[in-house]
Amino acid sequence: MEKIDKNFYNNLEEVYIVLEKLNLIKELPQKFIDYIKENKNNEYEFKYEEEKELIDQKISEESKQILTIIYQDFFCTKEEKEKLNEILIKNEEKKQKEFNEKYGYEKIFQQAKKIPDTSENKPKNEQLIEYKESIFHKIIRKIKQVLK
Repeated sequence: MEKIDKNFYNNLEEVYIVLEKLNLIKELPQKFIDYIKENKNNEYEFKYEEEKELIDQKISEESKQILTIIYQDFFCTKEEKEKLNEILIKNEEKKQKEFNEKYGYEKIFQQAKKIPDTSENKPKNEQLIEYKESIFHKIIRKIKQVLK
């Protein structure tokens, strides 16, 4: 079995139940259905409420994405695929815009400008430290000179 996020198995359970309740299982390829059956989390409990529309069901975002892909790949006409792709592209652009507003380049550097400059806190009298050779090192250096 593949190593996938644990939530993915729960999402497959949700997807399977939705497809089953909507009687769409029969219209999907058997190999695909077998994959879902083998990998779904049978211990996860998801309740599909018959009286509610699909959009009103309490389904995770990931399960909605999986259902969207299934719809796009197996049930859409060519025109529907084009419209769906446009909607998905617009949604992705919207999410990217929101992300950039929240975590964008300008936002990060605005915060950096608010941090006080540490150069004001540095001592003004900066000098190099003079290295003084220890007596022990002087003696060793003299011995080496004599031996050469």
